[in-house]
Amino acid sequence: MGRAPSEVTFSADGRYGFVANTHSGNVSVVDVKTREVVRTITVGDSPVGAWQGSNGVAYVDNEVDGTITAIDTRSLDIVQTYRLGFTPGMVGYGPDGNVWVADSYNAKVAIRSASADTQVGVVLAGAGAHGVVFNGDQKTAYVSNQEGNTVSVIDVETRKAVATIPVGLKPNGMAWRKKPAN
Repeated sequence: MGRAPSEVTFSADGRYGFVANTHSGNVSVVDVKTREVVRTITVGDSPVGAWQGSNGVAYVDNEVDGTITAIDTRSLDIVQTYRLGFTPGMVGYGPDGNVWVADSYNAKVAIRSASADTQVGVVLAGAGAHGVVFNGDQKTAYVSNQEGNTVSVIDVETRKAVATIPVGLKPNGMAWRKKPAN
C-alpha cells in the first residue's frame, strides 16, 4: 500500500479491494483472490475512501484539494473528476442517478451530476454532515452528522429532511443492511 492507508472498500462484484492512501495521493487496487496490488491509481490530495456506487464506479474523496475522483471498478480507469470547492465527506451514488457528496463544513449534501462536473442540487443536513447511505427501496437517504450527534433522514424525491434522529457522539460512516426476516 501507499503511505497512511485509510478506508478500504470493495467493488460490488467482490473482485477488488480499494485502499485510499491518504499521504500518497493514490488508491491501491487489490485483487481479493491473490491479495496482490494490481494497480495504483493517482487521485487528488489526501484521499480517504473509495466509496462504491451501485453504478460500478468508486468515488474517491480527496479532502485537501476538494475533489472527487470517479474510478470505473471494471476497467480501473478514472472516468470523472469533480471539483467541489469544499472538503468532501463520504459519497453515495443516489437512486436518482446523481452523486451525493457530504459537505460537513456547510451542513449539507451536494448533489452532483454523475456524468458531468456540475451541481444539480443541495440537501440541508446537520452540523458535520459526513456519511451518506440509501435504504433498500432507494426512497430514503440517511446522513450522519458528526458535529450534531444526529442522523438526518432525507426523502430522495423531494430532497428534503423529513426527520432528525439523535444518536451517540460523532456518528461517522454508515451502511444500509436489509432487516432480516424473522
